Amino acid sequence: MGDNIHIVPTDTLSMKSVFDNYTNGKYAESYEKANADFYTDMALQLMKHVPPGGRVLDIGTGPASLEKALVPFNPEFSVIAVEPSDTVEDAKKVELNFPYDPVRGTMMDAPDLFDLNDIDAMVFPRSPHEIAKSMGGKPEFWSGFYHIDQYVKVGGIVMFADPMYNPSVVSNPELLAAAAEWNKKHIGHNDSIEQMFTPAQVSFELQLLGFDPVYLNVHDHQQHVDEFGVSVNQFFVLTSKKGKKNENWTNYIPTE
Repeated sequence: MGDNIHIVPTDTLSMKSVFDNYTNGKYAESYEKANADFYTDMALQLMKHVPPGGRVLDIGTGPASLEKALVPFNPEFSVIAVEPSDTVEDAKKVELNFPYDPVRGTMMDAPDLFDLNDIDAMVFPRSPHEIAKSMGGKPEFWSGFYHIDQYVKVGGIVMFADPMYNPSVVSNPELLAAAAEWNKKHIGHNDSIEQMFTPAQVSFELQLLGFDPVYLNVHDHQQHVDEFGVSVNQFFVLTSKKGKKNENWTNYIPTE
């Protein structure tokens, strides 16, 4: 890191201020643009796979970041959403050009909150690792998912979008430890590598459940190039299409 860059504790600064300090004022370039590209990628996947009149279930909708990214594309489908945190109140205030119904609740609450028949898309925008933590771990997450993926119609999609460490960082224990410490100190991200999902892990579990991967994209995010030589943090967007049930559905046991 250059000597002219000074990092200050996040407890006194907003995320924007942290990255302004880290990037010499290039916050929009290093964070906002990457964030926007990530949500736009998800939005385009929904526009491609959800037909007019279709229905989307957003699990972990937060402040409606994905829905805001959909606005320029004038979607002709509706979105129902669950969010367990107080950000659901912000989501309820967002003005959109398509039907959107955010409700406080978890993934497992969704069947009781909505009529989930014939869902065209189930999307997890930046939420899988947080949901898994709240449920006790990845096996618990997949066991829960097993009970709600039935609501996605055959031919519909499930889209996972979540942060992960750059694979080149994961393969270097010293670099991974340094990157994890940086994340914990400066952006409040203290999830271990074991708690994070990867596209390979998600694709494997989904294929066991009858979903075939049809799209994968990885975005660099939260650039640390000056510090580590690579972008440490990335986001992945993985879309899988539901096929007909097979024998794996009744024998499914989630992996660690």
